[in-house]
Amino acid sequence: MDRIEIAPDTASPVKSDNATKTMYNYAPYGFGEHTIKITIQRWDFRGHIWVKVGGNCRGISVMSDIADTIWELALCDPSEIKSDCNFKIDDDFWYTAVLTNKQGDTLNDCGDQHEFEDAIVGIEIVDYKPKK
Repeated sequence: MDRIEIAPDTASPVKSDNATKTMYNYAPYGFGEHTIKITIQRWDFRGHIWVKVGGNCRGISVMSDIADTIWELALCDPSEIKSDCNFKIDDDFWYTAVLTNKQGDTLNDCGDQHEFEDAIVGIEIVDYKPKK
């Protein structure tokens, strides 16, 4: 079936053999691992962040506190965050990201956690793997 994979070297989604951007299977119960894609935007400049969230929560519950989840992961285990915008959190209080527009121009974006939350324009579950 179709699925999106995260490329560890580029940290951006890459198509696998038969990939589209559609999650093909979502179990209604049990433990598993969600891959969440977060889009941040300022004007026409965008960046994307991918995180994996495990547990037995589903749907909106997995996404509702995603800004806090990203912040905690960035401070405790930054290797768990993938991005196409060089997303980082410095000094516990400040994020930085390099956003890009369709013309390839870049914008160095930064701010505190509230400004990060204000920049989030999309949250999507892009993959789910049940725990075996």
